[in-house]
Amino acid sequence: MDGLQRRRRTLACWQACITSVDVRGARSWVLPFVVAGRNPILLYTLAVHSSLVDREVWRRALGRALFAGYWGPVLESVACGLSLWLVACAAYRLKVFVRIWSRRPPRRARCDRRGRAGQVPKPMPA
Repeated sequence: MDGLQRRRRTLACWQACITSVDVRGARSWVLPFVVAGRNPILLYTLAVHSSLVDREVWRRALGRALFAGYWGPVLESVACGLSLWLVACAAYRLKVFVRIWSRRPPRRARCDRRGRAGQVPKPMPA
């Protein structure tokens, strides 16, 4: 398979995903991506700091023989990704989102009463 065929298949898959989500409104299968997209900083920090612990827990739970074969590293990566996603899913259900802010939160755009951004009437002095 050459590069052009791969690009066509990739674009066809991308088009099918966009059509099913945006045009038809199918949102049930998108939840894993939403969960990961809402807490990327949490996933990154957990992946950096807890990968060795996760691997050892999975090895003890499922047995070392499962992770010793040819597909061992792939299964190990899938197991670590699953554990990270489960933590992110629990945080998503509890509505805990990790953010990085400076000293104060960013300002929201000011709008008038009709919802248009731009000139907002100044309040009367007290």
